[in-house]
Amino acid sequence: MKILVIEDNPNHYDIIESSLLASGSPITIRREDTFTSGMARIESNQFDVCLCDLQLPDSPIEQTIAYLSKKLCATPVIALTSLNSMDIASELIQNGVQDYLPKDEMSSANLIRACRYAIERKSHQRLMEEHNRDMDAFCSSLSHDFLGHIRKINQISGLIKSELGSRVELNEEDLEWFAFLDQSTQSISQLVSSLHQYLSIGHGHKRFEPINIKKLTEQLTNQLRQTRDDEFTIDFKGGSNEVKGNRSLLYVLLQNLIENGIKYNARKPKITIQAQPRQAFLELVVSDNGLGMSEQDISTIFRPFSRLPNSSDKPGSGLGLSIVKRVVEHHYGEIRVNSEQGKGTCFTLLLPLAS
Repeated sequence: MKILVIEDNPNHYDIIESSLLASGSPITIRREDTFTSGMARIESNQFDVCLCDLQLPDSPIEQTIAYLSKKLCATPVIALTSLNSMDIASELIQNGVQDYLPKDEMSSANLIRACRYAIERKSHQRLMEEHNRDMDAFCSSLSHDFLGHIRKINQISGLIKSELGSRVELNEEDLEWFAFLDQSTQSISQLVSSLHQYLSIGHGHKRFEPINIKKLTEQLTNQLRQTRDDEFTIDFKGGSNEVKGNRSLLYVLLQNLIENGIKYNARKPKITIQAQPRQAFLELVVSDNGLGMSEQDISTIFRPFSRLPNSSDKPGSGLGLSIVKRVVEHHYGEIRVNSEQGKGTCFTLLLPLAS
């Protein structure tokens, strides 16, 4: 096993070296005493694993953590620190570092076990990344091919309608059939797009950043006002809190919840969004004045292709709320539903705060 140790303290390095050699395993150790030289060495991909101190002379601990969180390399990294902080551990592991080990736990057995686990974990991570890339390519290709055929059908339908209209007068029944064909192809197109969204969640959406939910809601509201003919109101209540998430997925989440409140409604739709911090989470309550649901309906709404009994005349794929649930789970959050028929529905989401 080839191990790179980035450690500026000679005494700490001696302890690490002695602990590793005491295991009796065939080990080659290389030491670097600055963060700059260590990162240059690790990018050579000559090592099986790297043990990196977080507090180095040329890199403050905050800078080291930020760099390790953003930098992706082929060599698995184990962070070593005197700060026994589970918050640091959680942040680093979620952002790509394979493990975290306080210096007061650096026994021979702990070090070797951590190195072996890190190597194996990195190997599994590579396999998952390859799988994710394959899935993303598959979803994109499938969506592209289906939508391509749908566009051809639309074009041919338009040509037939135009040619027939130039030779004979189309009656009401003829026009209804052409309208039905247009509506069917639009429904298939929406289904394909929804399937693409549903299948691709988690593939290529690993990078999280601080997202201002209030601003994201304002952007979505402006977009909906430009693309929909419905009259509706969206009222956001709360501060400019930021959650840690993926912008495109959170946009899709809010879009599905808001559009459902508009679509399944017999009155002028009114959507209210309330945002309030709850410890480490932002509680997001999205309520509407729509048709509402029964208890039996609520138990099935997150299943793929599930449609409400009173929604047969509404366009949709039955994947909207399944997508919402997958997005919430991808953000390590929670979602609950309360609803009353004839009065509306309320979704309560918990999403991790960026702070």
